[in-house]
Amino acid sequence: MPKLVLSFGDKVINEYNLGNRPVLTIGRMPSNDVVIKDLTVSRKHAKIEFQESKYLLTDLGSRNGTFVNKVRVPFQSLGHGDIVTIGKHHIAFLLTNEELLPRTVLEKASKEFRQDIGTNVQTTSISRADFPIIFNRVETEVTGVLLFLTGGEGEIRLTHESIKIGKDLTCDIVVRGLFVGRIACTISCTPDGYLLTYVSGQSKPRVGGKFVKGSRTLKEFDIIKIGSVALQFLLR
Repeated sequence: MPKLVLSFGDKVINEYNLGNRPVLTIGRMPSNDVVIKDLTVSRKHAKIEFQESKYLLTDLGSRNGTFVNKVRVPFQSLGHGDIVTIGKHHIAFLLTNEELLPRTVLEKASKEFRQDIGTNVQTTSISRADFPIIFNRVETEVTGVLLFLTGGEGEIRLTHESIKIGKDLTCDIVVRGLFVGRIACTISCTPDGYLLTYVSGQSKPRVGGKFVKGSRTLKEFDIIKIGSVALQFLLR
């Protein structure tokens, strides 16, 4: 029977046998058959259904789109070896005879596909050049927001892959302070949420009153303090 192989980076996450299922749903919500914990994935993102002796992939009005072999599609009939890209994850569609292949072969095929589209597997599974709609304007249903409490006004929407905080004037948020690093920390959008990472400077960022010496996944309502700036992290 046909199956799906879900991967992120160079790691196979799960496999799903389609069997006799008339419909299989894909999305961020736990109620989906294939759950992808990625903020660039919609709650109900896409579905695969068996129609007239073929499997049809349909995008369910997602904001960031569904791609088959690097091409954004509203719907697409799937064939053996097709690679579906949803958010930052890949799903390989494999027919019955492919089920005998060892996992290492599947990982090798997935890696070769990513290299073909110019992907850095250590940071993201889709390239900025091939999919600018995601990196230039990440229009997800849940977006991180930094609200200034001190040291600034208004809010910063985290719609880019990563932002920099520090005293260098090229930073997205410029912070004053003798011991603040030129780039003190970064906040990046990852499949598991928004990740704050300490970069440099004697003045380390604090989240919830605790110094961050490495990386920390942000939780809604966290208070971030660095130098003269205090920010609150929200999801909208």
